[in-house]
Amino acid sequence: MLKVIEKIVYEYASTMSLLIVDDDKFALSEYATLFENFFRSVDTAIDGQDAYKKWNRGNKKYDLIITDLLMPAMDGFELISKIRLKSPSQHIIVLTAIKNINELKSILSMGIDGILEKPYNHSNMILVLSRVLKVIYNNNLIRRQAFQLKLFAKENIKSKVNLKEMKSNASQLPPKKITPPVHKSRTIHKEDTESAKDFTANLDYFDIDRVEVFQDKIEHYQNVACDIANSNPSQTKIGLSQITQGLFELIEVLNNLGTFSVTANATKRLITFVDSIEENQFEDHDKKDLFIDGIMSVLEDLYNWIDMVFVQKNTDNVNYFDASFSNTCLELESIFESDTSEDDDSLDFF
Repeated sequence: MLKVIEKIVYEYASTMSLLIVDDDKFALSEYATLFENFFRSVDTAIDGQDAYKKWNRGNKKYDLIITDLLMPAMDGFELISKIRLKSPSQHIIVLTAIKNINELKSILSMGIDGILEKPYNHSNMILVLSRVLKVIYNNNLIRRQAFQLKLFAKENIKSKVNLKEMKSNASQLPPKKITPPVHKSRTIHKEDTESAKDFTANLDYFDIDRVEVFQDKIEHYQNVACDIANSNPSQTKIGLSQITQGLFELIEVLNNLGTFSVTANATKRLITFVDSIEENQFEDHDKKDLFIDGIMSVLEDLYNWIDMVFVQKNTDNVNYFDASFSNTCLELESIFESDTSEDDDSLDFF
């Protein structure tokens, strides 16, 4: 049974980062060697002060902190208290030789996720980690799903409103006259639709190539987004600037085509918003992670849309993407809007 649980721990930990804190250098080295077999990345700190400095500088988000309690400079109690002030959701396990039940209750009241006994006991470690890592994994999954569901809900509402407006506008329009095909300079109205085959038939190969080139670059921008997930605020800002520069290139193409003003304007607004974010705002790990998840969704949606319209050419409405993309961009802006109590409450959940 223990081997089965250990395998589960390996699977969960393989995607997570860990910070271990212990003033005993020999023990710290032993723990680091042990946990490197489980976790994607492992950092060490010799005391609470060292640990807080590494955690607070923001160049890496730690999924889990395992810390000793009795240490010089800054003990584990103070370390946990300081971290809790900035991140109530940070997952922490303590290392301790304390056996007294009242003292253990006092430790648990700090809001930690678990206790690992000293001296080291492998069975206890596996059991505690399996429980805590499952919680971390599920929390990360819920956060991403909640973000997607929130977008989906707003998209549905927006679609219903648009449909109602379209029906209302259609009832007021005179019968349409048959007109000859209009080429490059045409304007597509909101109530009109055009299939991908008809739309791309009127495009130059040069235009299609420019859009498909951007599609090829999306994978690179997705890698940039993954890299800045564990970067400090300054590096995060630089990485996001690279991504928005790529989005700006896409805007130029869309504006040239003349039919995607909604998507182009939403992208332009997103670029302006990203430029306005201060570096210190990325010190909030939860909001930063949620924002990067959203950027990843934007890039994936763009890739799929380009593929549907310009590559596969198998959609009956080239503008189907406008409403959902605009909503996604607005949701990204709402993540860093501190003056909205609804957003703050939802982020506290994570």
